[in-house]
Amino acid sequence: MEPQESRASRINGSEPSAASMLDFVRDPLERFFFKTYILIIPTIHILRIYFEYNQFSKPPEDLLDEIKILVEVFILIFITLFNYFCEETPTQLLQLFTGDKQIISCRNTFLDKPSKTRFFKRFDAQLNSNRRIALGILAAFATLTYYVLRVGGVSRIFEANSFSFYYYFFSYMIPAVVYSYFIGIALWKVAVSINRIQSIPKVFSVVAEFGHPDGANGLLSIGQISLKLIYIFIAPTIISAFIIISPLLRSLIGESIPIAEQSVVFNFSGFILIFALVGNLAVAWLVLEYHYVLVSQRNVIISQLNELSSEIISLKAKVFSLVKDNQKEKLKEHIEQIDILENLYQRMSAINLWPFNKQSLLKAWATQAFLISQLTALWNLISAQAN
Repeated sequence: MEPQESRASRINGSEPSAASMLDFVRDPLERFFFKTYILIIPTIHILRIYFEYNQFSKPPEDLLDEIKILVEVFILIFITLFNYFCEETPTQLLQLFTGDKQIISCRNTFLDKPSKTRFFKRFDAQLNSNRRIALGILAAFATLTYYVLRVGGVSRIFEANSFSFYYYFFSYMIPAVVYSYFIGIALWKVAVSINRIQSIPKVFSVVAEFGHPDGANGLLSIGQISLKLIYIFIAPTIISAFIIISPLLRSLIGESIPIAEQSVVFNFSGFILIFALVGNLAVAWLVLEYHYVLVSQRNVIISQLNELSSEIISLKAKVFSLVKDNQKEKLKEHIEQIDILENLYQRMSAINLWPFNKQSLLKAWATQAFLISQLTALWNLISAQAN
């Protein structure tokens, strides 16, 4: 979550300003939370357990509230992946705008640098816009509303006058509202990132380099960014997967598994899967934009392949005359050149119209299979309960 200037400067020392302009978390309070969440959330959880063991003659609610435990695990996973996305994305974006063969460049070369600068400035401004606070407040308000309804309404809050109630209010409700606020902030930044990265082909000229060593036509950085976004939405569904299969585990083991309560199955797992599905569709929208760019340039690679084929045929035709004339040195050079061109032809002929190489594409499909299997399992479980 540190500013990205030094990292990107190593990639392109001539444009350090562009790197310093793209800071995903500029606000000091947000930076503090996203840096220390891994200590804050578990510490509050442990303190509640310790306090309740010593003050109340009942087991701590933190050990019994299944949804509370799952929500906090969900938050930990989500923020961990969000932080990773924020740390890596600026560098990967800059890689596309730098180098001898720029994959992404301004449509008007005279305005190249200013346009890149404007793009990163606007990206940063939207990431840190005050509108993010509105989404954070909305998420916090929704959480507060849930808790208010859970305790019996607003009137119950004003009527309550007991230590246990106020303890519940400050140790459970307030932390949950604070967590929700920062989750809303993170979701704003993720949504802005998807929108801005998806808009690149509309603002800049994206020229695919078919046969690029990265296996993704020079757009592997886009594929890697997309994969990180997919993980942000899909990884938390590990929790819902456990919830869904827990009834099966309970029937096999023959023992009670607390996390297998049906209320959790229908409520929390459904929420996580809807969250993952909506996020996944947003990322798919981003990926499709680059897919269409590659499809539109497919004729370029067909033309290049035809030229390569003609050159290879021409070189092979000359081999016979060189053998006949016993020109060993030239023959060796021709054979080496033919090998190089044939390897290039083979690499380019495997036309890939997605910003993924084989490895990242496999990972992307694996996440989709994981999500679809959970949606299917949940649907079957709901159908079985309905019948």
